[in-house]
Amino acid sequence: MKRIMVLILTIVMICALSACGKKTGEPEPEQEPQQEEQKETTQMANPFIDCENMGQAEEIAGFGMEAPEEIDGYADSLIQAVNGQMVQVIYFEKAADYDGDQATLFIRKKAGEDPDISGDYNEYSQTVSAGIGGHDVTLKGDDDLINVALWTADGYSYSIDTDQALTQEQMTAIIEIVE
Repeated sequence: MKRIMVLILTIVMICALSACGKKTGEPEPEQEPQQEEQKETTQMANPFIDCENMGQAEEIAGFGMEAPEEIDGYADSLIQAVNGQMVQVIYFEKAADYDGDQATLFIRKKAGEDPDISGDYNEYSQTVSAGIGGHDVTLKGDDDLINVALWTADGYSYSIDTDQALTQEQMTAIIEIVE
């Protein structure tokens, strides 16, 4: 949000400064007729590659991940990998090709020990540490429900992120499966 505000303020300042630069009464410089310009848009490339199975994800990332086949409340899942870096499984409340809003749950494993690979930048009222499955896991959420779980083990970083908060028991059951 701060970046958007900084961008808007920068554009407003540039427009204001350019308007101040022209003196009244000065003739306009002659301009050559402009041909229609093609606008190029630059988008960040999506590094995730959809995979048919965890074996294909392991080939792409260089390592595999154990994750639940199914999670209660989620109807479909998608396995993705980033070349040499990450494996993730996305669980969808409805079929993966559903176009409307729906709950999702992400499980990620990344090479290296980063403190937070969840991609969830929300502020939560509660952050606690818990020993789960032999790991020191950071749990974030509100009202005693968990939205984010983070931990590192054996040179890898892990995260679970959901927009449908889970109880600590539900989150613990998932964490204990993930490797």
